[in-house]
Amino acid sequence: MDFNKIYQTVKEEEISNRMVKHSTIKSLVSKLQSDFKVREIGQSVLGKEIFSIEFGEGKRNIILWSQMHGNESTATAAIFDILNLFSSQKKSSLISGLSRDFKITFVPMLNPDGAKNWTRVNALNIDLNRDAVAKVAPESNILWNLIEKLNPEYSFNLHDQRNIFNVGNTNKTATISFLSASFDETRSMNSDRELTMSLISEMNKSLQEFIPGCVGRYTDEFYPTATGDNLHKLGYKNILIESGTYMKDPERQVTRKANYIAILKAFVVISKGVSTKYTKDYLNIPNNSKKLYDLIIRNIVVELNDVKTSVDFGIMYNEKPNEYYSEMIKHSKIENIGDLSQFIGLEEIDAKQTVFNDGVKKYAVLNQVANFKIGENIIIQNGEISKS
Repeated sequence: MDFNKIYQTVKEEEISNRMVKHSTIKSLVSKLQSDFKVREIGQSVLGKEIFSIEFGEGKRNIILWSQMHGNESTATAAIFDILNLFSSQKKSSLISGLSRDFKITFVPMLNPDGAKNWTRVNALNIDLNRDAVAKVAPESNILWNLIEKLNPEYSFNLHDQRNIFNVGNTNKTATISFLSASFDETRSMNSDRELTMSLISEMNKSLQEFIPGCVGRYTDEFYPTATGDNLHKLGYKNILIESGTYMKDPERQVTRKANYIAILKAFVVISKGVSTKYTKDYLNIPNNSKKLYDLIIRNIVVELNDVKTSVDFGIMYNEKPNEYYSEMIKHSKIENIGDLSQFIGLEEIDAKQTVFNDGVKKYAVLNQVANFKIGENIIIQNGEISKS
């Protein structure tokens, strides 16, 4: 089955951007009850329902969860795309075979309170991805109780990463980053890590056909309280997928499709049996680097005490939905000033030696809000570019 070719017929239309509401999850879940087993498995601190959606009748368990960090919603959309594929293609040999052999459990939006506030943390300001040992958050206990109940063969921890990551020494965005987490400080290897590394390698091969060069490898530094690290420590095979940006894709719809392709590829490989022969290929996936900015202004002149010099500005956005969850509001800051020739902008402007002017002074300071003019024509207002 060509997952890429069929994608537009299964893409969930109720989710068109990163602003996924809990009410949308409830609406979508209610529509799935005829084809899947839908359960309310608990509630958040503020009483919002957390759901699981089960596909298949088999004895081999796989579990996936998204929005453990509330403002990381890309994979949530991909989950519903995958579920739509399962519904529409349930009579195909591939999907019926998966249904026969597996029970695949999806938990979209583990942290609905964080989603509402567009924050990583839950309503008690706890990072659920660093609560794997203490388990003080109710949402953490909901997830871990489900994992212990299912004893999954594989698990997938689905996240988003900031727009700062590129792939290795290239100018490619880290649209997808993978990790087979370490289970100790020495980053030891065992059979579970070898299998997850090999599986990631096969997922990467599929993605190279879709987003060539845009797959990176996340750092495997050991975090004692992190979810993936502790899953591997306890003998559960886990794969971390970090959704990043793609050029001219601010709502991460390309990244959403990349999740869909990679996860479905993983299901196919698991069904056939994961071999460790591709373990070394995992180490050939380039590490993430941090060379991206949302916007780079190049060759802009700053002036102070009669000293003029040409510099570049690296600007990053902090985005948050408005109170109606209808529009993403940008808050931008100048995070770097100087020679940024080794950095990449998702968007770039050549100021052509025009003098900086923010209405008060002719020089910029770090962490200054990005509101200024470039010459007489170009205006930067919270990262939005307009011409007067």
